Amino acid sequence: ASFERAYRKLSDILLRAGATWEDVVEITSYHTDIEPQVAIMSEVQKQFIAPPFAAWTAVQVSRLYSPGGITEIKLIAKKPAR
Repeated sequence: ASFERAYRKLSDILLRAGATWEDVVEITSYHTDIEPQVAIMSEVQKQFIAPPFAAWTAVQVSRLYSPGGITEIKLIAKKPAR
């Protein structure tokens, strides 16, 4: 549920910027427990992102800045040619 909320919020941010998931060229995610988190996140991503998929780098970290945080997601999107 938390990844679904995060991806809905990211969708809203993209929309406010005049972009969509099709404009995303790179995703970097930072995980405190990479294997189970990436498996779940990958399933959620399929609801938002269609092929061709953006490059995705997932990194294991010992902790995040936000107390209690388990994953941080960074997107890079190209400026839409609209």
